[in-house]
Amino acid sequence: MTQKTILIVEDNPAMAESICDALEMEGYAVISALNGLEALARLEESQVDLILADIMMPLMDGYEFYDKVRQRSEWTTITFVFLTAKAQKEDVRLGKRLGADDYLPKPFEAEDLVVVVKAKLRRAEEVQQAGDRRLDTLKRNILNALSHEFRTPLTYIQGYTELLLEGDPASEPEIFKDFLERIQDGSDRIRAPVKDFIFLVSLASGEVAQTIPQEGLVTELMPTLRATISMFQSQIAEKGMALHTE
Repeated sequence: MTQKTILIVEDNPAMAESICDALEMEGYAVISALNGLEALARLEESQVDLILADIMMPLMDGYEFYDKVRQRSEWTTITFVFLTAKAQKEDVRLGKRLGADDYLPKPFEAEDLVVVVKAKLRRAEEVQQAGDRRLDTLKRNILNALSHEFRTPLTYIQGYTELLLEGDPASEPEIFKDFLERIQDGSDRIRAPVKDFIFLVSLASGEVAQTIPQEGLVTELMPTLRATISMFQSQIAEKGMALHTE
């Protein structure tokens, strides 16, 4: 199993050292930072599996640090646990509302810390494995679909191309024209899935969003929906139906 790396963000050096010692004894690689700004620099330098961050820190508190981490796509999957002496309900609610994976109120026993870390890392690994399985299934489905969509038209193109090369266009112009039309049909059949696949990739990468003019987007659906329905009310009534929106 690959050694997991944990980032400790704690402005109390003694507390940070005790946390580091407890986790290193469990075989984890540990790096530390005294505040959110320093922690962001550490993340730029190292690949981290889990973050343990205090809330009350100078320069940048835990909440702001969490927000900065989640703004970066390459860091969104890092498990994040708040360490806080503020065990009040409003602080717990805020952490949960932000989307943190867990919180650990101070003071805590080293055993409790290790239990939380192990559980969160195990859960993150399970989620990763499930995601990998879904991705593998998607890849297989895409490959199967593309293989089917491409094989038949490619057979058309290859077969009729070989016949054209073997024959004499001048002696049988009608047959050659038929062959060329079949080759064109095969090319058209290939062009459609290729175009769809390229569009799918551009959707997944976010490139499509950059080509859509923002001023033309619908932001409030109901007014648009009601206006559209009103255009067809007479046709709906003629068919003896009624259409209601909520």
